[in-house]
Amino acid sequence: MRGRLLSGVVVVAFVLCPAAHAASISGWNDMTIFPDHLAAPGSPRFDQHLAKHEFTGIPAKVNLSSHPEAPMWRTRLGEGASRGPNFAGRFTIVGWGCGTDCTHIAIVDATSGAVYFPKNLRSLVWTNVYDDVLRDDVLRFRKDSDLLIVVGMPNDEPAARGVSYYVWTGSDLRLIFRTGPRR
Repeated sequence: MRGRLLSGVVVVAFVLCPAAHAASISGWNDMTIFPDHLAAPGSPRFDQHLAKHEFTGIPAKVNLSSHPEAPMWRTRLGEGASRGPNFAGRFTIVGWGCGTDCTHIAIVDATSGAVYFPKNLRSLVWTNVYDDVLRDDVLRFRKDSDLLIVVGMPNDEPAARGVSYYVWTGSDLRLIFRTGPRR
């Protein structure tokens, strides 16, 4: 009888905590980023941070002199920026690989061609992220919003592992909320 009661408690724990259940059946651990981290209470939403500008027209050519690192990435920046704004009304988030499960990030202004490499998000590593989270992108953004949602470790910093919410200031990203595995 005692063994049956204990197994019932374990089943209830798995039903009430999807992350614990997923960890037990798939080999994930307590540092894994799960879907319930994206649904944390108080998480900012795109509609709470609407863009102040809207760009129409042809994007400006990338201004390689606007940042010392821009010339090193001229091809990636040019290809990405030529597609036009995809973030915060008039900006384009451009990303390119930096190894397994890693992306470098820059933001280009479609009106001036200025290139920004945000200090607190120069790269993103997304190891130990549960499969259901990876079905969507690890960088989540909209053209009509200043909010950027990032899944993983910004700048490969283990203490920052989780889901980070940034607001674009016009020249840099400001962290406004973070949730994720216990550190």
